[in-house]
Amino acid sequence: MSERRITLSQRRRALRAHCVIQRDELARTANQIEARLGPIDRGIDIVRRYAAPPLLIVAGVALVTFFGPKRLFRWASRGLVLITTARRVMRLVR
Repeated sequence: MSERRITLSQRRRALRAHCVIQRDELARTANQIEARLGPIDRGIDIVRRYAAPPLLIVAGVALVTFFGPKRLFRWASRGLVLITTARRVMRLVR
């Protein structure tokens, strides 16, 4: 083979190896992004699933009018604290 052909063949092998490395890095980065955005996607799915029924919207408005926004906010914040605490306890138990 000619020297040029050998050089081109070596260059091609090097480029292919570089492509494999880049694909692996891209896959790792995509997995990290997907892991970070997964909970957000699940939250959006839950909102879409449960916010669509009109009865649920009417019930939410009725709760706000009946109990008032301050009291509901206080309950929601306490519930969030309880849920967070329960999750941490469950992690420690495991």
